[in-house]
Amino acid sequence: MASSGVVGKTELDQRIAARPKPKVEIQLMPQGAEAVDIRRELDGASERRITHLEERLQTAH
Repeated sequence: MASSGVVGKTELDQRIAARPKPKVEIQLMPQGAEAVDIRRELDGASERRITHLEERLQTAH
């Protein structure tokens, strides 16, 4: 997601609420290495955006 420079608490709250919830897994083997890598990359991008939003909101106050 490209950053528009505008930071809002609503987006921050939505991203925090959308964080993946840990699940209990019976099967310990992932469904595929690519799927795991892609999920990790997407989760990392979202976490970086959350950090950015939090930092921007802190400096705005």
